[in-house]
Amino acid sequence: MKKIFTLVVLFVSTLSFAQLKVSEVKESELIGEYKLLGKSYAKLEKESTLCFMTYRDERFESIDDYKMFVFKASDIDALYDLLTNFEGVEKGTKKRVELENGDVLSLEYKKMLGKMYVEIIHIDKAGVMGMMRWLTPKQFKELFGKA
Repeated sequence: MKKIFTLVVLFVSTLSFAQLKVSEVKESELIGEYKLLGKSYAKLEKESTLCFMTYRDERFESIDDYKMFVFKASDIDALYDLLTNFEGVEKGTKKRVELENGDVLSLEYKKMLGKMYVEIIHIDKAGVMGMMRWLTPKQFKELFGKA
């Protein structure tokens, strides 16, 4: 009985390893990064037709928790305009951006010391929320590689 059990376990474990798929890892192109005092707060990378925005979740003060959302590379200019073009946008305006993979970006436009900025809240498809540090248009220019 023990021999049969051992053979079954070996057979099942062999089948489970046979289902692994190995693929090449492509290097992504760094478009831009925003750092403050050497600590990365946001980074934008491009890999073929997708862009990856990695950001430090600002909901935590003492923990460095990084989250990411993905969008099409063809949408990079439209997202940049939403984050930097404040023409005709009033303080307190909210916009909702639905990404293709089911994630949602909630944008709220605010004003501080006479300057407009946008607060970004990222909600992934599982409902987990993350908040990106607000950046000035100049900092977004650096992040999106426009500087």
